[in-house]
Formats: sequence, structure tokens, C-alpha cells
Amino acid sequence: MPQDNDLGGPEELASLRRQLQRSERLLAVLNQQVVYLEQERKKLAAIVNHSDAGFLLFDPSGQATWCNGAASRILGRGEQVGVILGRSCHEIICRQEHPAETCPESLALLGGSVIHRELQLAAEGEQRILYVTAVPLRSAAGAVEETMVMLQDVSDLESLRRSQRQLEEARDRAESGTAAKSEFLANMSHEIRTPLNAVIGMTDLLLGTDLSHEQLEFARTIGSSAEALLQVINDILDFSKGEAGKLVLDPVAFDLPAAFEVAVDLVAEKAHAKGVDVTVLFERDVPDHVIGDPGRLRQVILNLVGNAIKFTEQGDVTITVRRVNDQGRRTYLLVEVKDTGIGMSPEDRARLFQPFVQADGSTSRRFGGTGLGLAISRALVELMGGHIEVFSEAGGGSTFSFTIAVERPDPDPTTATPALDAGDRRALIVGPHDPTASQLGQLMEGAGMRVERVMDDRSVLDAVRRGYDSGDPFALLLVDHRPSVLDGFELVSAVRKLEAGTGIPIILVSSFTRRGDALKAGLAGCSAYIPRPVRRSRLFDQIRSAMGLHERPIPAASATPSVPPPSGRERRLLVVDDNLVNQRVVSRMLERLGCRAETVANGLEAVEAVSRGGYDAVLMDCQMPVLDGYDASRRIRKLAGSGSQVPILALTASALADERQHCLDAGMNDFLSKPVRLKDLASALERWLPQEEGIRVTPDP
Repeated sequence: MPQDNDLGGPEELASLRRQLQRSERLLAVLNQQVVYLEQERKKLAAIVNHSDAGFLLFDPSGQATWCNGAASRILGRGEQVGVILGRSCHEIICRQEHPAETCPESLALLGGSVIHRELQLAAEGEQRILYVTAVPLRSAAGAVEETMVMLQDVSDLESLRRSQRQLEEARDRAESGTAAKSEFLANMSHEIRTPLNAVIGMTDLLLGTDLSHEQLEFARTIGSSAEALLQVINDILDFSKGEAGKLVLDPVAFDLPAAFEVAVDLVAEKAHAKGVDVTVLFERDVPDHVIGDPGRLRQVILNLVGNAIKFTEQGDVTITVRRVNDQGRRTYLLVEVKDTGIGMSPEDRARLFQPFVQADGSTSRRFGGTGLGLAISRALVELMGGHIEVFSEAGGGSTFSFTIAVERPDPDPTTATPALDAGDRRALIVGPHDPTASQLGQLMEGAGMRVERVMDDRSVLDAVRRGYDSGDPFALLLVDHRPSVLDGFELVSAVRKLEAGTGIPIILVSSFTRRGDALKAGLAGCSAYIPRPVRRSRLFDQIRSAMGLHERPIPAASATPSVPPPSGRERRLLVVDDNLVNQRVVSRMLERLGCRAETVANGLEAVEAVSRGGYDAVLMDCQMPVLDGYDASRRIRKLAGSGSQVPILALTASALADERQHCLDAGMNDFLSKPVRLKDLASALERWLPQEEGIRVTPDP
């Protein structure tokens, strides 16, 4: 019989072998897990050791057992990790902020709770702000074995927060300052526009009365000066609008040459005082009537021409308008303003078009000005689809040029009847060759006339005789009167003594207007006397009168509102304004338009008056005591009967961009900004009064 061995029988041995194999497999898996955990440990160690956050481990007694380099640096220990190990949590982190018995980190260690808090710590001579997070690490049984503390230095973040708060406060202060500035500008605009309304309105009315030539010139000077003051106010407001991105265009159909001439008229007095000639030249293919914003265009012209005159001591300023491109119904115009002034250096040119800056700082004292004109002009030109630039050199004058886009109305003005049709007649222009002579020749050729030019007395008399003898006499003489070059009075007298010159219309053009010159010109035999700068419309009117030509019809787009006087009952309008002078101005304007005006001084009186009925329209001031125009309009709209439907037209000195909408929201029908012009008032009333009772306007002289 076989004997048993210590390992047992075959079955036991096989079972043992299977267990050994299973253990080997488990050991292999365990080794894999150990390798994996070691890899993860190394990754975690690399992350922790290279992290900007500080990490520390504390045992249950509160002693530090491990920390990374970031924790040592954050705590102001540099790279000396060993200095931290073995020390208490309170000593390392909390220090003197709390006593040991109330140290939040120590309590967290003892209580096994999670904490999050900010801590101010003085380290390395500077105050730091730390964000502390403490997390207990528990055993499977739930006991706290270690506590991990993470430190984050948020000093820079807090500094960023402070900077952000400071920026927000600065923004709030800036917005508050901008609002205060806008309110101040609006108030100042209102206070200045109110008396200007009286000046411009009364001047407008005065120009509609019988005046002598001198009185007419005086009244026009008052009007142009008031307009210039208004322009300064508008410049300041426009600059503020430009800063806020609120500049807008108001496109309408208008007379293009008239827009230039009106702007030039405003600075003509300054040009005359300096002996500077101002001339406007239009190339023949430039349309007369276009669609655009005439007010903004005049503003740019006034700024550029005003600057040119300001910096030109002698010589001339020439404005040339060219048609450079067409795209569909859109036309692009090039405008050049050339002067013979002081010019600019390259350094000066680099400073242009910046607000409150002039080319030379001394010019603000020598020539005056706010330095806003060019900055506003650039913004307006870009708004009109163009660009502006300057060519200049010191001592050689300057040329400002800009392009704008305008629309051609229907019918296309390129095929329209000329503004003056003088037929195939001869015109003689007498005077030196200069921009004004070029302008006169251009205008006469555009009227269909054959133009000849001469420069001296003898040539004029010889030309007049030859024309008479040849049977093709001159139908018109334009004499450029310059006392230092050519005495026009003596020349006209000499022509009138000729048999050939007795019946020729002679128009004297002078840039040196003096009191009594018009009378002297008439005594010398002149048919008309025109001061420079020459306005095309004024020149053509005088030529028509002198030559007996018929005036062509004016397109409706540019016509002055004018219909036969109303029949039936007299129209009755209510003027609401707390300023007595403005009451008088508007009332006289309404009388000129054939209306009867009644006045009240505040909105409450207006509501009471309208409630009694009988008014065809109300002209409502907006800022008044007792009850302003907005609330008064709202109350009128709540009245019973026809009074609630009466048209209300705002008359306001406010120039804020949202003022129109404010008025419409209050129940008003239309908006007129002070200073109010007679033509603007007439147009507004025509829109709102019954058509069969149209408005009568007495044309300006």
C-alpha cells in the first residue's frame, strides 16, 4: 500500500496548483494597479509641485507633514519647505489674525469640516490676499487621517477687481459729466437761441419792407451777423453730436448754387474789409438742383471759406465746383476752396482736422476761432459720402478739397432749361483777368452769350464802336470796378457819351462797396450796381431787368411758398410763448402771411384758450412757466370737440436731437426750431392748414 506524502494526494496538489495560478494572476493585476497608481501619483505630484496654488497636508494633531514649493513661496518662506514642516497650522497660516483656540484652520482640522475663506497675510514686506480651502481626508471608517489645505494668492485678482471698480466709477463719472455737459449745452443753446429768434425774425420782417439801398445792406448785415453767431452755437452742438455719433443728414431738393452763395454772403463783409475777393465758379455740367442736405453743405462751405478769408491778408479766395462722377441718379461733386493766404507747413497740416486744434497755436490768438470747424467739416463730409483733404505749403496758400454725393431729382437737371437764356447775344466783360472775371464769363457763356474780354478804357471804347459799326453791338457790359486799377464810374460815363453806348445795359461789379456808391453808379449811367462776391441769382435778376428778359419758371422744389390771398374767413392762430419779444416776432410773421394772431404766455392759458375753440392752429413754445408746451399739448389732445384736433406746431429753442420726437410724443403735429424763418413758418402752415386757405408770403427783396 502506497504511503501518503506531506502535500496530500493528487487532487489536493491540483487544487493547490490552481490556487497558486490564481494568486499569480491577482498579483499581476495588483502590480498593474501599483504601476498605474505610481504613474498617477507622479502626475499628481508634478501638477501639485508645479502649480501656482499652494498645497499642505496636516496630521490630526495639526502639524504640517508635507507642502509644495508654491505654499512655501505664498507663505513668504521662499523655497524653504523644511521650515514649514512640523509646525502647527495656526503658526503657519493664521498667525496673529486669530488666537490659536479660534483659528479657523485648526478648528477645521479638529472638527473635520470643510472651510473656504479669504485671509490677509503680510509676507515679504507686502500685504497679500489669500483664498484658503481646507478639506479633510478620511479613512474608510470615516476618521480624519489628514487635512489638505490649498492656498491661492488672489492679490492680483483683487487688484484687478479694484481697478475694475475704479474704471466703473470713472465711467459713471464720465457719463454723468457727459450728461451734465449735454444739459449745459442744451440750456445755453436755448438761452442764446431765444434772443437770436427775435434778431433774425425781426430782420427777416424788416427785409420785407420798403428800404433804401443802404438800409437794405444794413439789415442784411444784421441778419448775416446773427446767422454767424448762430453758426458758432451750432458748431459747438454739432461737435458734441459728432462725439456721440448722432450727426444726421436731412436730405431735400435744393438750389445748389444758392447754397454756396448764401454761405459766401455770410462772410462777404469780412472779405471786403480785408480787400479779399471771394468767387464761386461752377463748371457748366454741374446741376443746378440736387437732393441733399443744404444746411450741412453750407456749414462745410462756411467753415472752409471762413478759414480761407481768416488766413488770407490779400489776394482772393476761389471756390470751384466740379462734377466728377455719376452712378445712376447719384452725382459726385468735387469742391475746391483755394486761397492766397499764409499756407501751412507739413507739421501744421498734420495737426488739422483735430478738435480744438489750429495749425499754429498762435493763430487762435491772432485770428480767433474755436478750432472746431475743420473737425466738424470732416465729419459732415464723410457723412455725405465723401472725404476731405488739404494741399498747402508755408507762404504759398492752401487748397481744401472735398467730395460729396448728391442725388439728381426728376426731371434730371442736366437737361433743364438754363437759369438765364440771353440768346446768341454779345457780352463785354471789362476788368483784369482774375477769378471774378472768369466767373462772369462762365455765367454769360452758360446763358448762351458770346463773351469778349478787355482790360483797359481805350479797349472798351474801341470794342463798343466796332460792335456798333458792324451791326452786331454788345447787348451787355459788365464792368469790374476797382479804384486802384479801373475807375468804373468814369468808364461808364465815357461809354454813355458814345453814340454806340447810349442804349447798352451796363452793370457795375464792385468789391469795394462804400456809402453812396450805388447812387453814384446810377448817376454815371449804370443800369445796376452789384457788390462782390457776385451772386448768380442777383446778377441774373439785374440782367433780366436791364435787358428786358423774361424770367423762367422756378422749379417747385426751390419755390417760395406763395398762393393767392385766402378768401372767406380770416385764419386765427394762437401763439404760445412766455417771451414777449418772441410773441411779437411770430405775430408779425403771421400777419405777413395773412393770418390773425392771438398770444398767451404759458401752457395753462393755451389750454383754456383752445377749449373755447375757434383756432386754426397753435404755435407752441416748449419751455414755459406754470405749464410747459409738452403737458399743454397733452391736455389739449384730451379736450372734447374740435379743439382736441387743432394742429399744434412746436416752436422751440432746444437743439437736442430727440427734441422733435419728444414734441411728437406729446401730441404736437410739427416741429420748428428757433430762430424761425418766415419761409419755414409759411411751409409748415401750408402743410397743416386747409389747402383752400393757403398761405400768402411776401417775397424777400
